[in-house]
Amino acid sequence: MMAVTPVRSGSDGRVIELREHGSSLEHLNPDQGHALTLVAPDVLDVRPTRRPGEYRLRAGGVVGTLVVGGVTVRIRPKVRLSTLLYLLSGSLDAVTWFDQEYGRSPTDDLASVLYAMYARLLGRSLQAGLVHSYRHRHDRVTRVQGRLDFGELARTPHRPPVPAPCDFDEFTADTDLNRFLKAAAVDAAVDRNLPRGIRRLLRGHLAAMHEVSDGAPRPESLDGHVFTRLDRHYATPARLARLILARRFIAEHAGVAHGDTFLVDMSTVFEDHVAEGLRRRMPDDVTVEREPRTAFDRDRHLVMKPDIVFFRNRRPVHVADVKYKLLEGGRGRSGDLYQAHAYSTVMGLPASSLLYAEREGGPPPKHVEVIGSGTAIETHELALRGTPTDVEAALDRLAEALRPHLRSPADRSRTTRGVQVPIGA
Repeated sequence: MMAVTPVRSGSDGRVIELREHGSSLEHLNPDQGHALTLVAPDVLDVRPTRRPGEYRLRAGGVVGTLVVGGVTVRIRPKVRLSTLLYLLSGSLDAVTWFDQEYGRSPTDDLASVLYAMYARLLGRSLQAGLVHSYRHRHDRVTRVQGRLDFGELARTPHRPPVPAPCDFDEFTADTDLNRFLKAAAVDAAVDRNLPRGIRRLLRGHLAAMHEVSDGAPRPESLDGHVFTRLDRHYATPARLARLILARRFIAEHAGVAHGDTFLVDMSTVFEDHVAEGLRRRMPDDVTVEREPRTAFDRDRHLVMKPDIVFFRNRRPVHVADVKYKLLEGGRGRSGDLYQAHAYSTVMGLPASSLLYAEREGGPPPKHVEVIGSGTAIETHELALRGTPTDVEAALDRLAEALRPHLRSPADRSRTTRGVQVPIGA
């Protein structure tokens, strides 16, 4: 069993512990207080009190570690760390394997555990070797490969015919997926805040990926990648790699240097996990799309992006809005209901769903009939307070509850006149 101990701290050793959406009164010197007030308020809201040197720090829906002004602020999630790792990785098997093989200390910080998990999972995937694939190239080569480019030869008569311009397919390990995985490993391997053992393990992985060129792709660069049986074992490391590479952009939003900062937006994590979990549980003829661009008006000047849209035969059959935060008392904001109603109205659907994370105070209204429209809004909860296995079971129940809405418009005997098909569908 290997415990990963936290090592991040401010330059003066000051560490402040907060819980997600929690608050604390802290005494700070003027430089620390000023630096912390510059952090984005949705990450950390810092306000001075009437007492000299005293500040109230309130965390938002972002968890992780940030270092600013010589102070380290650790924001811990309300869910169990194992459940958060499951939400981040999307794989119950991966989290179970990592816990059984390596374990954790109760005081481990999120960044250290996540990087350790990435290093171990990447190493397990690399045992099967790098995945190679064909990549189209146009290059001048000393030996003719593929198709000779006679057009380029005619346009450049002054150049010697050898090396010759050719179009060919190259079987290589230098693929977008491998470059993505390598970039995340490089990003983590140079992080001096990580334990030496993890950095040494990552450097070994980089040596095994010497055929792959260096690069710093944006996290969105793999959005269109479809994993097959040949590279499916890299799906979970790729998901963690996206988080590692995304940390710089979240840190930039927070207004702090990304080198010592690792932040995760829980709303985005929850929305992505729900969408992916439902996608795996849908019938073969139903597809799930995340935030498709949808025309709001007939002239298509205004565009909206529902969180999740379910399609059957390329036609929308249901729409869902995902809300991570539920107000105390169990009632969703009125704006949530208005938003869900707008989605179903524009898309010509008889109902929409609001999918909430379970919170204190009891459940929201289960069924809302909208006056004068003939449409309805249903609310569902996805409990996150239990173990990863509990969350898996909750996803099963949610998918089953949504099935009655997934019939085609013809099956519902309802007119589809005026239905707006999402842009690009």
